[in-house]
Amino acid sequence: MTVISGQWKELVGIIIFSLTATVIGYAQSVPELPKEAFIEQQISEYENTSDLAQKYERARQLYRYFRFEDLERAKEYIELSLEHARALDDPVRIIYAYTELGSAFSELGDYEAAFQEYSAAFTMGSVSNITSEIFHTNYHLGKTYFDIQLPALSEPLLRSALDNYIEERTLWIPKYDLAVLYSTIGDSARAKKLFEELESSIYTFENEDEVSDMQQTILLAELMIEMGAYSKAENLMNARQPTFQQLDLCFFNGLLSLNRSRIAMQVNKPKLALELALSAYADFNAHKDESYIRKTLLHLSEVYAALNDFEHSYAYMSEYHQHLELARLQQSSAIVSRLISESEATAEAELELQRLNEVLQMRNVYNTALLVLLIAIVVLLVFWFRVYQKRKEVTKQLEDLNTDKNHFIGVVSHDLRSPLNSVMVLSEFMKDDPEMVDADTAREYGSIIYNSTLQMQHLLNNMLDVNKIESQSAKISTKELSIEPILKSAYTTLSVLGKEKDINTTLEIDDSLPNIMGDENAIYRILENLVNNAFKFSSKESCVKITAREVGTQVEIAVSDQGPGLTELDKTKLFKKFEKLSASPTANEKSTGLGLYIVKNLVQQMQGTILVESEQGKGTTFKVLLNKAQF
Repeated sequence: MTVISGQWKELVGIIIFSLTATVIGYAQSVPELPKEAFIEQQISEYENTSDLAQKYERARQLYRYFRFEDLERAKEYIELSLEHARALDDPVRIIYAYTELGSAFSELGDYEAAFQEYSAAFTMGSVSNITSEIFHTNYHLGKTYFDIQLPALSEPLLRSALDNYIEERTLWIPKYDLAVLYSTIGDSARAKKLFEELESSIYTFENEDEVSDMQQTILLAELMIEMGAYSKAENLMNARQPTFQQLDLCFFNGLLSLNRSRIAMQVNKPKLALELALSAYADFNAHKDESYIRKTLLHLSEVYAALNDFEHSYAYMSEYHQHLELARLQQSSAIVSRLISESEATAEAELELQRLNEVLQMRNVYNTALLVLLIAIVVLLVFWFRVYQKRKEVTKQLEDLNTDKNHFIGVVSHDLRSPLNSVMVLSEFMKDDPEMVDADTAREYGSIIYNSTLQMQHLLNNMLDVNKIESQSAKISTKELSIEPILKSAYTTLSVLGKEKDINTTLEIDDSLPNIMGDENAIYRILENLVNNAFKFSSKESCVKITAREVGTQVEIAVSDQGPGLTELDKTKLFKKFEKLSASPTANEKSTGLGLYIVKNLVQQMQGTILVESEQGKGTTFKVLLNKAQF
């Protein structure tokens, strides 16, 4: 292997650094072609190139692209670039390839493999006597230490990167990671200082390199959200939205959705937050970035909890802990391997390893206890929520029943008073002065008393029907019936009531009317309510018509009047309990608002349908459709 001398080493380092002057190699502009066509073109150019140096650069170019789209494919291309660098026997290129391969393993969550690649980079630097590129490896090593929760080892390596990187764009990345590190360990002063520097420099290289710019934009937006600057984060993402859409890369799309989901939660829009979080989860799964998959799972659990969907909240929290436990096992294995590889077999090293194992065991015990506690809390929350919902339902039912009871009492006391008073006054008069009551007067008084008792009977029947409906004891059994005799019987009884108001009642039945499936008493009650309702709103010398005809697979029974008709508002009130219409009964009859409610319930129990046709000023027709008997 060739060892580069001092001046040549520095010159080659500067040339290579200028070609790859970005911390993690994201120097790829927005593709002119659609994404799939662009990828195919890049792969084709790589495969058709025979020059090793060009194959190395094209493999790295594909690695940089897939770094934000699919980490597994990114790893494959950086492994190819390592093969080409070895074939070229170029130490600088080999160091870069080892470092970036270690970074790819780290983001995939394989920390042990990442440390192995970093060690290979350091070994190559030592063998080749190259130090100018090692700070690049130190940066990625520091980032991996932070990922496995060793900030004390991470901070000096990230600081070293700040001291060695020379361009604003490459300085920006370690600044960002240090800001996150300081924020995590609670050093808010240094975190805020770096955050302000990052915010002021974000615009200095806009459009110079779109992918690098987008990476820094989306990471800064994430940091702004961590610092509570939600409006700034939203404005920053909105300003870059067209470029994000043009790039259409999984990492950017996922982080954009996750950031906006977190903002939506802050403004109390959990449904929007859920939609965005699920989109982010899909993108990060496609990208395979374990760190952001865990972040999104935890956020999804919080969003579902805000929506009171504790079942899904628990499911995502469980999945989060599964990923977390796997990550911690990998972290533990990587830390132990790292300590073994870097420590001498001394008593001090053995004690350190023993202490670390004890800490890891305690952490596992703590995590298990925390998970059990979390499960218990979620179970209790779900149980409490269900009890709370049930209590609300029962309370609402009791309130409704109490309201109905009071209404019933009010209706009975009000609507029975008038006919009872009539009966009492007339009967008292006839009792006290029987000689003063001639035959004509007796007939008149008897008619009034009879009609008053009919009103009371109709009211009480309706009250009893409603009580049966509400208590669910008004079950009827349908059987095959001939509808004609029922209609004629009801007509004979009800037409007498019409004559009391000088209303003409007619009955028209089609010949050979088929049998129906129904209940005789229910049909009579339906006719009684509909015809009484028609009489109530009809004027003298008008007509109420009862018709029956065959309509397809049903028999239609219709009751039509020539009353005032229904307003649009009246139509919305029909069939509801205690609802009274805008028109007043023509003879000031009492109306409880129960008749149509009973009719609809009885029709539905016979698997039928009730329709209404009405135009204001032109009367109303109620149509009851009952199923024909099947032969």
